[in-house]
Amino acid sequence: MVQSVLHALAVLECFERDPVLGISEMSRRTGLPKSTVHNLVQTLVARHWLRRTSTGRYQLGTRLVALGSLVFDRLEITEVAEPILRRLERQFRETVHLAVVDGGEVFYVHKIEADRSVRMSSRVGRTAALHCTGAGKLLLAFRPELWERALATGLPPRTARTITDPAALQAELARIRQQGYAVDNEETEESLLTVAVPVYDYSRQPVAAITVAGPSTRMRALGVEAVAQSAQAAGRQLSQELGFLGRLRSE
Repeated sequence: MVQSVLHALAVLECFERDPVLGISEMSRRTGLPKSTVHNLVQTLVARHWLRRTSTGRYQLGTRLVALGSLVFDRLEITEVAEPILRRLERQFRETVHLAVVDGGEVFYVHKIEADRSVRMSSRVGRTAALHCTGAGKLLLAFRPELWERALATGLPPRTARTITDPAALQAELARIRQQGYAVDNEETEESLLTVAVPVYDYSRQPVAAITVAGPSTRMRALGVEAVAQSAQAAGRQLSQELGFLGRLRSE
């Protein structure tokens, strides 16, 4: 490996945690002499990988923003998610989905079907309500701008367990934010239980949900918390693949 390239990358990686740094801070974090860091930084500034602020410190430059945008514009989330979702399905042998928000509904963009005689009936391209699905409640909890869209539906009951009172739903969303996952406990379909966890992208916004769904008796036998922990690990992995560098809100 080329040492000068590794050193330049080490300097750039210093900015994962802090947006603005000085030469001394970069030297301390990389273990490189200040003179070496200074020379690297001047080259990076000349190529617009870094920019010098008015205080004489440095931050990431426009070149990184431009290339980063190209990467994520061209990234197909379902392609990246496929192996992660498949491992989750193999672990629990229950149906796994990737869902996003489309307008005022949940939209299922990918599915790994469980190899079971009794399994969740669903399909890619299907839409569902925000207020009663695992994915919908999860995204409502972490994206408060969706609240008015959910209320616009009138929170209609789908089963006897559907939460139809706005105050009760707000309490449920607060619980989801605290624990870091959502559960659809037979609220959309009788005898169906779904666990949903968030997926973040490089902008640190929750852009999707991973769900594990199956007959409620089997899901309870697996243990809802155990399923949630594994799903959260999958969510963290996919978030990192999408460029998320922070800590998830539940951590």
